[in-house]
Amino acid sequence: MTQLPESHSIDIAALSRIFGRTTNSYKFLFFQSLLFLIKNDLFKNHTFSFQEIEKGMIKIADYPINVFRLNFGTQDQMAEKLNGKSTDLVKYVPYRLLTPFFEKELKGLSDAQKNKKIEKLSNIDKERNSIYKINDDEIIIYPEWMHYFSNHYSTVEGWSFWHWVNYLQDKNPNSIGLVNKLQKPSIRSSLSHQTTYWKTVLKHQELTCIFSQNPIIESDLSLDHFLPWSFIGHDQLWNLIPVSKGINSSKSDNIPSMDKYLDRFIQLQIQGLQISSQNMSKNKWKNQGDDFVTGLNVNFSDLINNKKIVTEKYHETVLPLANIAHNMGFNSNWVY
Repeated sequence: MTQLPESHSIDIAALSRIFGRTTNSYKFLFFQSLLFLIKNDLFKNHTFSFQEIEKGMIKIADYPINVFRLNFGTQDQMAEKLNGKSTDLVKYVPYRLLTPFFEKELKGLSDAQKNKKIEKLSNIDKERNSIYKINDDEIIIYPEWMHYFSNHYSTVEGWSFWHWVNYLQDKNPNSIGLVNKLQKPSIRSSLSHQTTYWKTVLKHQELTCIFSQNPIIESDLSLDHFLPWSFIGHDQLWNLIPVSKGINSSKSDNIPSMDKYLDRFIQLQIQGLQISSQNMSKNKWKNQGDDFVTGLNVNFSDLINNKKIVTEKYHETVLPLANIAHNMGFNSNWVY
């Protein structure tokens, strides 16, 4: 866990508790949105409206919810907000984020009383004992805190992100590669080395598409994520197979029928492993095989010497993941 740098002029202990007893995403998203805004303004602007912070919260949440269907919590309404529901995300969070700074003063108060009390306490400028003060529908960051964020931005951002990942991992225990599902990459990773792998196989062996049963032609070659990228979140070879461009587009983010296609998929992968191992240098093939070893939890030697183990490992890996994807709302039993 990232540790927050100490300070003699501001209450870092209270800052370290802002994500305590959190039951929804709002505190994490509010704080991350605020960090982005102050950095984007080069730490010069101290005043931010609730509205612009809320816009940042929505932007951060859009990718993990709409692309990967991550669960933000049973009480969380961010998904509904993204779907057009009129939900005020910042009705409470700007106030409640400051709760650790005023724990004694808030003791015994009802939820209805806390917002006004926190707003009043945050405006005691002489103490500067909270990150910001609240004026109606905007916050004003205190100079000492802005100085702290400017000096330690990367550390504070990493600390916040660590808490965010842990919160989401708790809500999505079966989600693999979760860290890669939180922030949209500026550029999708290239599939060049995966394409080279399958072109090498195709050069030495005719291949048949597992969906159409037609021969695969190099000029129309596309790589399909058998379990869709929007669920799996990676481009490892153990989940990639060659198909035509039209089939790849048609399949999209659907989960294929396991009864119809899983065994065909496994046999094509075994075929690829055997041909590639015979026609690549030892080091190059080992680099390609790493994806299968880590993804399927199988030994290198078994990849080409034990079809039974590879088949079993695929069943143990793919079937539970397909079931999880189905439960997350992905369309299942797709048939070409």
